[in-house]
Amino acid sequence: NIVNQIQHLQSKGEKLSDMAILIRKGNYANSLQYHLTKAHINYVLFVEKSVFGTYDAYTVRLLLESLHDVKYKTINTFLILGKMAKIEMEHLSDEDQQDLYFRWIQWNQLADSGRIYVTIQQLLHFFAIEDQEQISNISHIAELLQEQQTQHHWSIYQCLQWLKEQIIIQNNQDYNTRVYNDGDAVKIMTIHKSKGLEFDHVFVLGL
Repeated sequence: NIVNQIQHLQSKGEKLSDMAILIRKGNYANSLQYHLTKAHINYVLFVEKSVFGTYDAYTVRLLLESLHDVKYKTINTFLILGKMAKIEMEHLSDEDQQDLYFRWIQWNQLADSGRIYVTIQQLLHFFAIEDQEQISNISHIAELLQEQQTQHHWSIYQCLQWLKEQIIIQNNQDYNTRVYNDGDAVKIMTIHKSKGLEFDHVFVLGL
């Protein structure tokens, strides 16, 4: 498969930046990203894909749901499904659970005061997120949420409802994912976007 071929080329000293994977449609990128990440192969995405179509949008949705309804149950749901931290409430001591609960209340108050972007950034820092694509997508969504909250003076709940709508719609080009890494990485792009570009090694997916 493509991952094995890329790894073989790497073993021969070829640079990832000299490789490109061309896809017919943006939705082919999801599975491809998963397999590349699993194989620890750096990649950069040049596909017109809504940031609200990423798993990170679902993570932010879970986060807002847990912030809107601050209970041990909702916090635990976020920790398990949001995958921002590999911990579960039941594995924490009573003292640590209480500490996290009070932190969540503080973040609830901060987000509801019109500072939803700052709240999400603090959570990224708290959970020590290192994945650059995840940071890029979540920060992008946080910026868009902040724009809406500032313009309409929205509560967490109203921001959550807007986010849910965007996850369903996914048709605004202003909300496309951003390029977060352009170093030694495989380029993923649609066939249309590849016109005029040259790479030493090209893989075509989805034909």
